[in-house]
Amino acid sequence: MKKTFQSIGYKLLSTLVIATTFPMLIYCFFFSYDMRKSAENSYIEQTQHTWQIVSSNIEHSLSTSIDVANKGIYLNGTLQDLLFSRDSNAFSYAESANSSLLFSYMTNIYSMTPEATQIQFSTYKAGKSFLLTTKNLQKYLRNNSLEKNGPPPVPAFQAYILPPHRQTSYGHQLNHISLSQEEEYADSAGTGELVFTVCLPIYHLPSPMTPIGQLRIDISMEFFQKVCNFLYDQSEQFYIVDSDYHVIFASDPSAIGTMTSEPWIQSLIGQAAEDDDLFVSKTSSDALRICQKLPGDSYQWYMLKSIPKHTIYQSSNNQLATLLLTFSICLLITILINGYSILHYTNPLKKATTFLNHINTHTQNLNSRLSEYVTYRSEDEIGILFRSLEEMMDTINNFVIRQYELEIINRTTELKMLEAQVNPHFIYNTLQCLATKSLEHNDQEQYDYISSFGQLMQYSMDTKHTLVTINEELSHIDRYIKLQKMRFTNHLSVFFEVEETVRKIIVPKMILQPLIENSFKHGNLLKREKGTILVQAHLKEDRLLHVYIVDNGCTPPPEKLAKINKLLMKLRQEYTHKLLTPNRLSSIDGSSEKPTRQDADLSIKNAAENLYATNNIGLTNVLLRLLLNFGQECSMELYANELGGTTVHLIISHKTLWNKTINGTEHTNEGIT
Repeated sequence: MKKTFQSIGYKLLSTLVIATTFPMLIYCFFFSYDMRKSAENSYIEQTQHTWQIVSSNIEHSLSTSIDVANKGIYLNGTLQDLLFSRDSNAFSYAESANSSLLFSYMTNIYSMTPEATQIQFSTYKAGKSFLLTTKNLQKYLRNNSLEKNGPPPVPAFQAYILPPHRQTSYGHQLNHISLSQEEEYADSAGTGELVFTVCLPIYHLPSPMTPIGQLRIDISMEFFQKVCNFLYDQSEQFYIVDSDYHVIFASDPSAIGTMTSEPWIQSLIGQAAEDDDLFVSKTSSDALRICQKLPGDSYQWYMLKSIPKHTIYQSSNNQLATLLLTFSICLLITILINGYSILHYTNPLKKATTFLNHINTHTQNLNSRLSEYVTYRSEDEIGILFRSLEEMMDTINNFVIRQYELEIINRTTELKMLEAQVNPHFIYNTLQCLATKSLEHNDQEQYDYISSFGQLMQYSMDTKHTLVTINEELSHIDRYIKLQKMRFTNHLSVFFEVEETVRKIIVPKMILQPLIENSFKHGNLLKREKGTILVQAHLKEDRLLHVYIVDNGCTPPPEKLAKINKLLMKLRQEYTHKLLTPNRLSSIDGSSEKPTRQDADLSIKNAAENLYATNNIGLTNVLLRLLLNFGQECSMELYANELGGTTVHLIISHKTLWNKTINGTEHTNEGIT
């Protein structure tokens, strides 16, 4: 595995930053923890103090209304006697003297409870219902056929409170003068404004055994809004909930009057009720939840609030941010001062490394001198290192010169061998003469074979164009198979499954014909009664070009297939190793010495010779041609197929080819998608 280069200077700077930052971060962690804990405790104490004042105000307001209602009726003997009477004519109409006496009592209650929207009184003996609407002080009287149904849910002379509900007219027909049609409809349908009701059973003294009536005071939710509006903000959840989990009031208006199912609310109420604690707090991962029981004889309510932690910790977070900003500035100054000192000594090493990498990549610059690129006059370890490097470069330069001389000799020898070959124009002209003679004798079939052979030879011997399209390769295969059919009489079927877009892809020349030739040579394809060759080429989702040569000839034994595939893989690895630049070769892990070019060439030669020994020269040539153009972006594999023959699978990355001019026309693989 190749290791990532890291500068010594940056390593020293990183160590300095870590050694300075890590202790500071530990300090900030404990500082933040302590500050948050302190902010949380302070918030709880402040909330507890505020809630005690609010709970006292709520208790005082409700108890005052109940006390006024009790005193106004129990200290008025005349009114008690009227209510105890069963005379239905005692309250003949709303403006009668007796009715006015009761409405005066109800008006007095409203004066002490300004948030009341309606006050209703039911008399069980006389069977009357009195209603006072506070919006316009309208008085209503109606017969009430409903008798008292069961004992009150509270002891004598005590009140109870109904949870929030929609205000109704208690069966009274309200005047059109006082209310609009919409208000009257809402009143009768029970869809009026949201109120909670204080209910007070009325007894006849001195024997409080059976109630003679009941007083109901509808109080608007503005009562809670005035008292509790400063107890929460938009980011907090605030509730007043009774022991049956009815929401009396909430910061979310849609929750008022509903039954809450919040687990944390039920948990806190249960804990406060079980331990008889007036104040309970619990911390979760993202919020602080607190609960306080409201003292009162007429109700059993609990105030609850859920506060996001970021709201509580805002002050401590600001202090922490200030601390971190100060530390960052000090750290930056420290880095600048120490960084200058570190880079003063490490920059020459960095320049020397860059110089050597450049030399390693461009061997023609081996004559350059390190002392001309890096100036370092101190007589220390770095100075000694630079002098040793210059001496080593001189030695390497002499070695490279000798290697280039040997390579030039080899190239010259190859050119002389090429010059000794037969001039291809002689072959083309000879074939053309033979074709002309065939036409003169009206032998069209012979002419076609000679023309195909000439085109085949011209395609194979054309060394000027090394890159062609897949369509040209397919045409070359078609001519080759046509000549093979001339030699044998067996039936042979050839199929091409290639998309039009794939036919335009550029590949190295002569990569398919050797594979077809292997099907005839090693697969004995023409000795079968019905031979089949299938050529497939298409692009898959992996953005790679996949080419399959499928035949139904003879299949090599499994051990031989495994050996061939192993040698192909080895040849690919060794050739890829050769294609690496000298700089990359010098950084290969696990090597105590730099691999040389001769070592790579020797490995490739050995791998190729092993393949030649298996009598698979065509496979070797095709793979080497692909490796030359594509490097490690290609592969080859052989395996048995369902037809009883062999399949050769080529994988090529068509994106790796650059723009080329093919037969005078510019082609590119970049447009193929």
